[in-house]
Order: sequence, then C-alpha cells, then structure tokens
Amino acid sequence: MGRVVQLLALVSCLGSSSTAQAGPIDLWAIDGRNHSLSIGAAQASLQRSVPARQPADPSVPHGDPDALRYVIGGATTDLPSLLDIASLSADGRPLAWLSGVPLQPLPCPNGAPSGHTCVVTPPIRAVADEIDARHPLVRGRSLLAELGGALVLRRHGAGELATVRVTGPRRTEIGPIERYRAKLRIIMVRLAPGGALPVGGDRAKAGAVARAALGRVNALWGSCGISFGPPAELVIELSDPPPPHLLAVGCGHGLPASGGAIRLRAAGKPVTTIIDPGMVPAEAARRVATSLEQAGFVVQISDNPRMTAGAFGSTDLSVRRPGGSLATLEPLGT
Repeated sequence: MGRVVQLLALVSCLGSSSTAQAGPIDLWAIDGRNHSLSIGAAQASLQRSVPARQPADPSVPHGDPDALRYVIGGATTDLPSLLDIASLSADGRPLAWLSGVPLQPLPCPNGAPSGHTCVVTPPIRAVADEIDARHPLVRGRSLLAELGGALVLRRHGAGELATVRVTGPRRTEIGPIERYRAKLRIIMVRLAPGGALPVGGDRAKAGAVARAALGRVNALWGSCGISFGPPAELVIELSDPPPPHLLAVGCGHGLPASGGAIRLRAAGKPVTTIIDPGMVPAEAARRVATSLEQAGFVVQISDNPRMTAGAFGSTDLSVRRPGGSLATLEPLGT
C-alpha cells in the first residue's frame, strides 16, 4: 500500500510540473532604426531590400527598413530560449515556418516594467519568394509571407505569444502604406475568331495560368502594399480578336510618298485617296482620314515617334462606324 501511495504522489508531482504556467511577459518590436513599439502596434512589411548581414551586437541598429526584431521581456525564469514563427496567408493558410529562432539578451526598451529581463530575435524578414528566403545570409531569419497575412510568434514547441499583421511598407516618401486593393480584369484574346486561346489550351487551363500569374504579381507588388485580390476571385474574360481596323501609314522607315493612291475597302465601302509625291506619312494619313470621314466613318489619328533609322514617324488610323463599332478594313479588290 505504501508503494502505491508513493507512486501516486510521484505521478501527481510530474503532472503538476508539466502543466505549470509561465509568468506574464511583454513583447515589443524594434525596427531598423532601433525604434521600439508595443507588439500590438507592430506591423511587418515585405522586404524591399537585398539580403544583408545582421550586426553581431543586437543593440546596434540593423538598418533594414522592413525587418523587425522581436523583444520578449519578463522574469528570467519565464523567458523562452527559442522562438517559433509561423507565417499565415491573408485567408489563414500556413505559408512558412521558422523553428527554433535563437534569442539573445538585450537591454529592455524604455517603459518596460522594473525588474524585467529581455531577450531579442535577429531581424526577422518577411519575404515574397522562396529564393529570397533561402539566401545564405538570411536563411535562418527569413520566411515567406503575404500582404494581408500575419506572423505568429510562439514559444518553441508551445503556445502562441503574439500575432503581427503583414502590411505595406512602414516608411515611404508618402508615409506608411497599410494595404491597397487594385481591381484587375484579365481579357484573353483568341488567336482567331472562335479559335484557340493564347495560353493553356482550354478555358480551365487558361484560368489556372492566369491565377498563377496573379499570385506572382501579388507577391511582387505586395512589398509596395498593393494587392490585386485573391487569385480565386480573378475575373477572366475570353474575347475574339478585333477585326482589322487599323491603317498604318509610313510604317517602317517613314519615307516620303512617291505619289499614287491608297485604295481600301472600309466596312465593304470602297475608299480611294490620291497621295501627292513628297508627302510625309502624317500628311498622307490625314488625307486618307479625310476621305474616310467623307465616306461616313469616324477616324482616330495617332502619330508615332520617328524610329532611329527612320526619315519620319508613322501615323496610325483607327476606323470606326458612326455607331462606334470597329470598321473592317481590306485592300480594295478583295
């Protein structure tokens, strides 16, 4: 009976020690200029600078405008020796994980409770792609992140300590940028009316290509605080190519005219324009535009800059019907 009592006492002792709770702790974030702020006000931002070595002394400003050091303060016996950091996407999906991030002693920030001891992480970098995350200089302190997502700080192998949102850059010429949302619409133009799509082969595969591209675009622009929305919400339209409605005058080297006539059919209506010798493309194009307008069409004139080896710039004429629809242009006689 005595042995049973002793065994029960041992189990009780082990159980109480394994469930003991650590005392209260405080957290701060420190930016590249050694400015500290409470963890509740901290915002991580995606990297805009190349990987660089961190100072050996954690009290020295690291200078990175986006990376943050995380400071944990409390009683010495309550402080963790390692930290885990998880990265979550904007919709809560796990993106990346840093396990066992080392902590170094550091003087506590101003305002820390008296008697607190503090430890600090290296500068933690939230990055947009795996290539940056795996760079040898920063591999142990960089993790993939997403604009609108979050970094979750945890005791190593234990519970959550804090969550830090991932926003736009904290320091810019126009001030901090939290998060902007731009609306993106993709129009895929078929190679011919009713023909093949430009990518993917069919609608489903083309959509997958477009959504993957949007993911890369979001990663690129996220460091500027701009998102084009979740790939799953992307609006994709399929369209036939427009009819041949553009007449380019002087394309190529933009040489003066040798004289003659430009004959074409616009929406089935024949139009002929006499061109004088020596006319430059801009003059010839405007004479053609006048002929088309006299035939009842609406013409938009666009002058192009001269190419390096050209004599003059070319001019484009976009021809529309009176109602605004594009007019099909064909060589006269076809």
